[in-house]
Amino acid sequence: MDKRNNPFGELNQFLYSQGYERLCAAVSEVLGRPVSAVIHHNQISVEVDEDSARYVFQANVEYAEEFKIYWIVVRLTFDGDAWSLSVTDIIRTDSEAYEKLPEYGIDTDQHLIPRLFNDEQREAEAERFLERYCSEALTEPMPVPIRSIMEKQMGLNVITNIQLPDNAYGEIVYRDDQTLVMNDNGDDFLIMPCRRGDVLIDGYKAMLRGFEAMNFTLAHEAYHWFAHRAYVDFHRLIGKQEDGSYNGMSRYSSADILEIQANAMASRILMPRKAFIRKTREMAGDDLHSIIDSVASFFHVSYSAATIRLAQLGLYDFRTPAEITQVTRRDAFDMYFSDDDFRRLVDMEQIVYTDGCYVYNRPEYVTPVWEDVPKYGCSGGPYQITDYALLHPEEAFVRFTIDHRRVIEHGGDILQARSDAYLRAQVDQTRRLLPEKEKEMKHFAEQFEQLYQKSGKKTFCETAKEIIEARYGTDGEISPVDAFCGDTLQKRQYYEKIMKGTAGQPENITLMSLCVGFCLSVKKAAELFRSAGRTLCWSRIDQAYGFILTHLRDQDIEDVNVFLDDLGIGPLGSKENKKQ
Repeated sequence: MDKRNNPFGELNQFLYSQGYERLCAAVSEVLGRPVSAVIHHNQISVEVDEDSARYVFQANVEYAEEFKIYWIVVRLTFDGDAWSLSVTDIIRTDSEAYEKLPEYGIDTDQHLIPRLFNDEQREAEAERFLERYCSEALTEPMPVPIRSIMEKQMGLNVITNIQLPDNAYGEIVYRDDQTLVMNDNGDDFLIMPCRRGDVLIDGYKAMLRGFEAMNFTLAHEAYHWFAHRAYVDFHRLIGKQEDGSYNGMSRYSSADILEIQANAMASRILMPRKAFIRKTREMAGDDLHSIIDSVASFFHVSYSAATIRLAQLGLYDFRTPAEITQVTRRDAFDMYFSDDDFRRLVDMEQIVYTDGCYVYNRPEYVTPVWEDVPKYGCSGGPYQITDYALLHPEEAFVRFTIDHRRVIEHGGDILQARSDAYLRAQVDQTRRLLPEKEKEMKHFAEQFEQLYQKSGKKTFCETAKEIIEARYGTDGEISPVDAFCGDTLQKRQYYEKIMKGTAGQPENITLMSLCVGFCLSVKKAAELFRSAGRTLCWSRIDQAYGFILTHLRDQDIEDVNVFLDDLGIGPLGSKENKKQ
């Protein structure tokens, strides 16, 4: 073969320079005679399976005086820094088999980047992913179980109990290696060994952005593994890192294009076109915010992602801002972790979350139903909204303005809008409604921190014993020890140690199991922490505990443990009880 006929394209150049002899030998073996092949760079497609990639391209095969055109299916397998080549199929273009040529993965350009130039190609690619892993989601509205798909079908290992440095939120590991992570306090680096197929998700940023945003990141990383692994493995093999512009003309590098594609595909995978439209039409007649919130909750995606998907499909006009008072527990979660001042408002109980709303904590607007230590068997919620508040909502409820244009301003296929864009608008509105509270809020925040850090007069056992007696009574109608163990998931022996005064000073995780089990108010929880000489600081775990105290007081410990598990944080309770 004339090696001067070297086509443009990295894969082709690699095959000509390092794999030409192997390729011709493999083709010759299949055809039974010596051949020479000329590879055309514009006819490449890629299919990735467990540990290898099929690169499919058209070739002109010459032997004797005969000239024919064939499709050649080549499998390149990568194992560390080694590679192997084999021809898995040869199909002559004038044969009947060529008319029924199977589809091999997705078409790529000469850089091995998938060709996803228009919206229809992107929709079809999302459907190709779902057809392989969750075909029922293509037409039947359902939340796509992306983490289950990754772990059970794609062989990936999702790790969430870590913090990643800088602005990294998630990453996928393509080869056994080491990576830098942060310690729990986020002030030092640790070296963490990782294996090919590990998916690293920053659990702390998951709290800031919400679990639905984490689903988006999981889908993003899943598509990288599904479609971009061939690109990454090949460029690692040839030792080339592309930092320049894509194809010498675009302002985006090849790495940028891969990220843009993964963002564009993540929303389409989590919200398949037909199923999403069907679900949206089921809610015809509802207001825009309710529709967005409902489909976001249903598909387990962020409010922003659902808004962008509606915009992509041209289903709604987003030019008019919306004003709301109802916010889901998910919204509350995002707001609490995304803004320090707002969190202090909640921690100091200047506003309280009840019945899906934030209400100003004043006697005319809200009535406490539970005491600092409610009696065993209490039901309902800790607060009740007054009739006056219901008749005067404009002064009693915290109101939030949503500008959906702000959510979708980046465009769904270039950059996924930050998940806090919608929430940030709400927090800004809250600040505008409370201008006179700024100094007072900071004063209360300082008092609150001092409350945690100040040494208490009573010992931990004395304080805990008083709480147990207030919670379960002393008249013998219920078994306090059994109720204690069920509520807190602590052992019977621990109850006995508290009552005898020999329990010692517990750690924060044990204190939280007591606070949750006893349904303590923030004030009473602070007292219990203070008696143990403990405090909640600003680590991601302690911030999660703070949210539990202010928003999940009406949840039992098992529900709280589900919340903590989603965060990648260990559950509350003793080891023996947690295993049960």
